[in-house]
Amino acid sequence: MADEKIQPKCMNGGGAKAAAYSSLGWMMPCCWIDPRSKINKGRNNTGWESEVFQAMFTEELKVENVDCVEDIVYSKAWQDFATALIEDPHSCPTKCWQKCSS
Repeated sequence: MADEKIQPKCMNGGGAKAAAYSSLGWMMPCCWIDPRSKINKGRNNTGWESEVFQAMFTEELKVENVDCVEDIVYSKAWQDFATALIEDPHSCPTKCWQKCSS
C-alpha cells in the first residue's frame, strides 16, 4: 500500500480535469469532489472525513467572499490539498482514489 499513489488529473497541467464550481458557492479542484454530495443521502464517498479536503470549503473561500478566483486556488487550503495529493495521498478524499489512483 505504501506504493499506492494518486495521479491527480486536476494538477500539473494535465488538462484531464479542470477546476469546477459548485452550486453551493465553492470552487473545486474537479467536479468529482463536489461538496453537494455531502448532503445527498446515502452518498459518503467524496471524502468529507478528510481534513485537508474540508479546509477548502470554508465560508472565507466561497467565491462570493473573495476578490478573485486566484485568492481561492492560491490559498493555503488549496496548496495544502495539492501537497497532500502527492506527499500524503492517504489523507485525501476517497473520490480522489476512485478517479485518480495509479
